Amino acid sequence: INLFNISQFNEKVRGVVQDFLDRLPESLHGPLPAPISDDLFRDPGNWALRLRFRNLSLWNADALVARLEPADGESYLAYERLVQERRRMDKALVRVGKEPIGLWRPHVSLGYLASHRYAADVMSRLPEWEAVVREEAGGDIIEFTSYGLYCFLDMAQFLTRGA
Repeated sequence: INLFNISQFNEKVRGVVQDFLDRLPESLHGPLPAPISDDLFRDPGNWALRLRFRNLSLWNADALVARLEPADGESYLAYERLVQERRRMDKALVRVGKEPIGLWRPHVSLGYLASHRYAADVMSRLPEWEAVVREEAGGDIIEFTSYGLYCFLDMAQFLTRGA
């Protein structure tokens, strides 16, 4: 939920969601706006998702990202489980007017271009940069064992629920 998709919510829900967003970061530690249930984002636990570097990509001609992929069979199963959890959560939000989310593509955002006019230059350098990242990342693995509600206040302030 953000300023770019809040208009998708039905009018009744939009007001309470907007109030929730306006009161961030304090509101993150209280109840979610009705009719969004606190249980919606509850993590059932008992999973581990290990991700490794897959490749570099330029999304929408303005976001340089490192795409990630499951590092092993157990992680692939965890990934599939998390895809289903995202669908479950999204269905509840779609019922109150939000548009459905797209496919989950695990990634790390590395940077944003100031203008789309730089996209061609970035694309021409991607193979070189990818080779460097692949060498530096080697077999490094990022492991996740929980999920929860979080927010970005801006590109430098990241908060999680209950933290």
